Amino acid sequence: MVEIGDKKKLKSVWPFYSLGDIFTFKGGGTPSKRIVEYWEGNIPWASIKDIKGETLESTIDHISQKGVENSSTSIADAGSLILATRISPGRPIITNIRTAINQDLKIAIPKVDADIQFLFYLLKSIEDKVIKISSGTTVFTAIKLSI
Repeated sequence: MVEIGDKKKLKSVWPFYSLGDIFTFKGGGTPSKRIVEYWEGNIPWASIKDIKGETLESTIDHISQKGVENSSTSIADAGSLILATRISPGRPIITNIRTAINQDLKIAIPKVDADIQFLFYLLKSIEDKVIKISSGTTVFTAIKLSI
């Protein structure tokens, strides 16, 4: 029997993976707020204020195609997993809409063949751990998981 505190022995019995082994992360951005035409569009644009609950159904703000083209935002397709990296680091949500994201969010693109709901709960299960150790956005790829 392996003692829970004995990580060396536990690793030989139970594999450990980093989030970087399971996901590729794609960041977002914000179009210039000084250019009105970037904000007069119909493309949902998610920020931390939209990350509540398990699924994203709508966003408070919207941007235009020009806003997308002239910023570092990324587009998450419906069914994608989004992860907060600042303010509420580690908070996951599944988007049910196609949405652009700001720099406080990342699209978590699975490298593994797994159900998106399972991956959501996997991230949800470590949310408190992420908050405790967060000091920047690179923390996610280093977090070790045992699966």
